[in-house]
Amino acid sequence: MDQQTINKTLKKFYEFDDDDLYANRNGKLSPKQAQMIQNRGQVIKKVGYALGGIFGAIALCVGSLFLFVLLLAVLLHNWSVSTAVIPLISTALGFMATAAIAGYILWLTRTKGQSRGVLRNISGAIQIRVVVLTSTSSRSHRSRKYNQYQMSIGESNELVLDDELVGIVKEGDAYSINFMDFQNGSEGLILSMECLAA
Repeated sequence: MDQQTINKTLKKFYEFDDDDLYANRNGKLSPKQAQMIQNRGQVIKKVGYALGGIFGAIALCVGSLFLFVLLLAVLLHNWSVSTAVIPLISTALGFMATAAIAGYILWLTRTKGQSRGVLRNISGAIQIRVVVLTSTSSRSHRSRKYNQYQMSIGESNELVLDDELVGIVKEGDAYSINFMDFQNGSEGLILSMECLAA
């Protein structure tokens, strides 16, 4: 595949145009890309706050159950292990666990949702490596292994190379990649990528 065809393929896959590429070459985001980054942050916040709210509601329910069991034990003067102690311990642990999960989700949402990131550029000969990852199904609880392709240039961040581009982007060819580094542990977001020499 020649250089021009590769660049057309990259433009289509990453959904950028000449205006986006021009802005990225000059170290800037195009208006379209800036809006996309803003929308991404809003989506992360909405989903995160919704999940945090669900776990928060569960924590309140479990906490209410704890108070109910405690009130019942006090009124009936019944502190037996089976009807009071074990239920109190179970509900207390359940409340702490769900409240901790809710707090973590809200903290993570605030961190990732507010991170606007830094536009970075890396250029040079591309390196590709295969990483074997494991995913577990929540339904069957079975784990499966799969290959993920990662690309980097020099000592730069490793970025995911989508399966659709494997065989098109080849190791050793020269590329320029413009991506958002959110500096919060999340994967870099590729905004534009061009083949310099194939």
